[in-house]
Amino acid sequence: MIAKINIPLSYKIPFEEGLKLVSGYENNKYFRIDFEHYTLYLSEDQEEYEESQQTQLNVTYVYDKEDTPTDLDALLSGIVYNCLGYVNDFLTSVRYTLNLNYVKSVTVYDLPEYLQIEVDGENYLYITTPMKLIGEKETLSSSKLSSVRQTMATWEKYPEVGIVERFYSSAKHSIETENFLSAIIELQTSFEIYIRNTMRLIIKVDGQKQNRPQQEIQKEIENKKSIPFRNLIEQHLSKKLGEKLNFFKHPVVKKWYENLYKIRNDIVHSGKYFITNDEAQMAYDSYVELRNYIADKLVDKKYLSEKGNVDLKLFEVNYATPTKQEDIQQKLKKHDLVPQDVNFIPGQSES
Repeated sequence: MIAKINIPLSYKIPFEEGLKLVSGYENNKYFRIDFEHYTLYLSEDQEEYEESQQTQLNVTYVYDKEDTPTDLDALLSGIVYNCLGYVNDFLTSVRYTLNLNYVKSVTVYDLPEYLQIEVDGENYLYITTPMKLIGEKETLSSSKLSSVRQTMATWEKYPEVGIVERFYSSAKHSIETENFLSAIIELQTSFEIYIRNTMRLIIKVDGQKQNRPQQEIQKEIENKKSIPFRNLIEQHLSKKLGEKLNFFKHPVVKKWYENLYKIRNDIVHSGKYFITNDEAQMAYDSYVELRNYIADKLVDKKYLSEKGNVDLKLFEVNYATPTKQEDIQQKLKKHDLVPQDVNFIPGQSES
């Protein structure tokens, strides 16, 4: 079968027109990229124009008919996925080899909302990001904006907490945009930081219950930082939670180990590069399941509140003090960034 798809870039790759990039693989998949340059004219008043030089990659994809799904949506989605994978391999190589650091990879969100795909001479219209089209129709209220600002404030004040969610959010975005390799790295990074934060929380809560000196508590936290990740889970966290969190025997931990941790190690240590949609989804599910399982155990052991919140007062405040906060608020008013009569609400102490 032969499929053709045109992928516009937001920049120009300065190869000569007429050049072609051709690749063939042992799994009977073959690709060709034809380079097409064009000028986009941008205008605000329809009188003065700015020129933007851009490149379109016209991709031809040849593959075995036996490997194609019978469902049309799955067929078109598979074509987009395989063509984007090849294109991104090419763009990454261009960026690295020629030191053209402005060249960025392409996600489905960078494509037009509607894409024409030709399959064996028949043309089909494919919606690239249906969830994006649905989401953009919703108008968000001021309360939603306030919740976003509260998240920003919490992450700024407690970066060791925020970084877990930053990587987690990035992973979900990577899955949505079919950047599955990055999703695996981001999910596992988020989880490793989450585990080390969990041990830090446990040590602080236990230390307060035992009336231990703050210096002694901090010393134990520092000592735990050098413990290898697996040992931290199977030995130290297992003991605190009263659960044998063995990588090969505990059902929830084993699922995470096989579907996320092992794949991440294959990427880092063995050069695994191609990640499928199914692998990314299973990695995500195993991450969520194990993190929720640990959170439930933390609630049972009274390390978290009944609602699963962590008392952020247990963590050091990095920059915020009442005096500095008041000074910041006054300067915001002075520079007319907020109205003079606005009242600031203190941040929450739980997350």
